[in-house]
Amino acid sequence: MLASLRQSCQCTCRCFLQNRTPGLVFTAVRKYEHPETAVFERMHKVNNVGVGKYPLLRRRHYILNKVHPSEQASYKKTMKCILTKEIDGIGLKGTVVEVPKRLFRNQLYPSGEAVYASPENIDLYEQYRKESEEEGIDYEIKQLMRKMAGFHLRVFMNGKESWTLGPNHLKVAFRKMGVMLGEDNIIMPDKGVQNMGDFTFRLQMNERIACQVCGTVYPVGEDGLPQSDVEYPPIWDNPLIDPSTPTEYLKKKADNVEDTESISEKNVEDVEESTENEDSDKT
Repeated sequence: MLASLRQSCQCTCRCFLQNRTPGLVFTAVRKYEHPETAVFERMHKVNNVGVGKYPLLRRRHYILNKVHPSEQASYKKTMKCILTKEIDGIGLKGTVVEVPKRLFRNQLYPSGEAVYASPENIDLYEQYRKESEEEGIDYEIKQLMRKMAGFHLRVFMNGKESWTLGPNHLKVAFRKMGVMLGEDNIIMPDKGVQNMGDFTFRLQMNERIACQVCGTVYPVGEDGLPQSDVEYPPIWDNPLIDPSTPTEYLKKKADNVEDTESISEKNVEDVEESTENEDSDKT
């Protein structure tokens, strides 16, 4: 049956197709985005039939027309969806992300971790997106902080002199290891670091997210350079201090500190009351 169908297709194409290049082969391929794929369409539509039945094809149905590459419908391998929970490597809860179709249909949607990005679902999960924006929580920054939590900082100091580590020392140490940070991003420990050995401190990329980072202070040699016979730990992918919480959320400044304008107004009122009391005592 297949052989006769192929023979009839070749006969019809030979009769009805003009300007045919020798050796032209056309097949039904679903990968429309491939540049070497030739797509054909029927010039005459086939009548619809019931389920489980095959349409009756006439000779006119085998007349095909080549579709121009610019008019071919591109077959997208990705789709947009909304996450119902935070997923590592994809995004935060309520965000609209673009993932491979196979991942969404086989894993995310059956497990309930994502839903279709329909207008109803976008309105439903808009609250979570607003909360993340108001809190200053960004997924890319959070992933960066998780990466920095496995960083091990090497600080080289002179063991013959007394010193106390400060943000400027750590900033220089980060720069020598290829990481550019400002002193505002470094939160020093409560107890000052004045001796050689391991210590921990915190990094913050914004006012809401921070992570704990390990560091070690090493003595320099007599020439002022790092000692070559010391085995240093790897820079990246070190064990986390607390694997359960690689990142932590900081409290807003507005929750702990009063507005400077309100404080100044209170001070002015206190001064006026004190002057009035002094005047009344004098009289």
